[in-house]
Amino acid sequence: MQAVIVLPAGSIAGDARPAERRWLAKGRAQVSAAREEPLTRLLRVLGRPPIEGGLAALRQWGQTGQRPAGWLCAADPVYLEPRLDHLCLFALSDLAAEEFAVLITDLDERLGADRDYRFSCIGTAGYLASGEPLATATVSSLTAHGERPERFLPVGPAAAAHDRLQSELQMCLHELELNRWREENGRPPVNALWFWGGGAAPVADGVPLPRLFSDEPVITGYWRAAGAEPPAWPGRFADCVVDAGGAFVAAPPWHPDGGQDRYLEELRALLGRGDLAGLTLLFHDGMRIDLERRDRLRFWRRDLVGGNDG
Repeated sequence: MQAVIVLPAGSIAGDARPAERRWLAKGRAQVSAAREEPLTRLLRVLGRPPIEGGLAALRQWGQTGQRPAGWLCAADPVYLEPRLDHLCLFALSDLAAEEFAVLITDLDERLGADRDYRFSCIGTAGYLASGEPLATATVSSLTAHGERPERFLPVGPAAAAHDRLQSELQMCLHELELNRWREENGRPPVNALWFWGGGAAPVADGVPLPRLFSDEPVITGYWRAAGAEPPAWPGRFADCVVDAGGAFVAAPPWHPDGGQDRYLEELRALLGRGDLAGLTLLFHDGMRIDLERRDRLRFWRRDLVGGNDG
């Protein structure tokens, strides 16, 4: 039985405990030079064509179970930190859903009332629906976290509408009581929204997909677009093995107790017992590691580096 595991945001192969790191070092490691979305990398592993647009629509579909109508993009809260000669983007993980809802409601009233815009949110996932498509960033804020934002922003004539809206947003956000409170309490303000994943929900090609176990909304939305209703993450990979009956994909959430090490420990045991014949691990930092059961017989170690995702 083969499995592809998409590890959650923050998972880095080099941060694994020594026992798991030695195990990972026996596999075949590749590193993607470009920042890419987890779904993009997963589809490459599965031999499926990439999604050109509509990732935000897939995310909303994964969250709600309903196919979104029309064009929309993600509008997620970020902090653009001024550095000496550039800005650095940080996705905000400490913002409460209630706080973000107040922010989005304010923006919708101030910027959407007289235009063909509609701001909304589900938890801390923001959305902008528009009658006219807007050029958006090439990756999500989680993928661009810690990087210069201009690496991913739209350029050329199509970027003009994006830049105008961003300027207006930043003026509105600067005046928010929420941001004053955050700065007074030593927290970074929400000084921008990160627009990404613009488009309508894509239509899948109808080719069957392996069984998926996930609560990750973008990946779940893709499976739903293909006509499959994936079960939620069951809590253990052993349950996936029993339920799948064949090859499967799993995208577990971040584990609050032990992080990725809990996952790697269980996967190492399943592969060692022969419950899994092969395993592909996709880490958040761009590393891919392929392992087979026979790799446990290797006694040499190699650095966890390599070329591009295959």
